[in-house]
Amino acid sequence: QGLEELDVVMKVPMRIVSLEISYAQEGMRRRMLDEYRAEIEEQNFGTGLMFTLIMPSDQIDKFCKRIVEDTNGTAELLVEEKDIWR
Repeated sequence: QGLEELDVVMKVPMRIVSLEISYAQEGMRRRMLDEYRAEIEEQNFGTGLMFTLIMPSDQIDKFCKRIVEDTNGTAELLVEEKDIWR
């Protein structure tokens, strides 16, 4: 009976992505966040913009391909190898 009253929570495999882009590319990247269900975990401003993102693992390949295309290969990407569950 107690189990029936518990809320069901779906956990999704997520990945951490480190992304470095130029300031000129920031608007493009921010518009993409919702499309790929990505969230900013951390951001740093220096000679370029560095973001640590978390997004569903099934979105990683499409996101990386689009970033490379939209930045003409100038973005730097690093994707963590292991999933985390959220």
